[in-house]
Amino acid sequence: MRPASSTSGYTSAQRTTAKTHLCERYSLAADAEHIETNGSDAALARISLVNGANMLQSAAADPALDSAYSAAADSLAQSYQTMAAASSMGSDDPQYKAALQSVISQESALKTLCGQ
Repeated sequence: MRPASSTSGYTSAQRTTAKTHLCERYSLAADAEHIETNGSDAALARISLVNGANMLQSAAADPALDSAYSAAADSLAQSYQTMAAASSMGSDDPQYKAALQSVISQESALKTLCGQ
């Protein structure tokens, strides 16, 4: 996670562009994750989680992005990564179940921030 930074040095347009970019990336990543993790191919599910995490981390790195958005995106990215790793343990494993609940919680937070 990167340290929180002030966005005061950026214009309103730059901050809005950063937010829009993050929310678009989140929407695409979450859609792919929902499709692939509900499919029958475990490899595609894991790829969608790792790819989604990378997309979120990249968008969250924009210094014009408000820290609440970058923190939420970083948290969801970590949850996606944990779920990708924990999915090898099977859906009945407590660690997998905890990872799934974390993804649901973090997605909800970012969805609310993005107004979706």
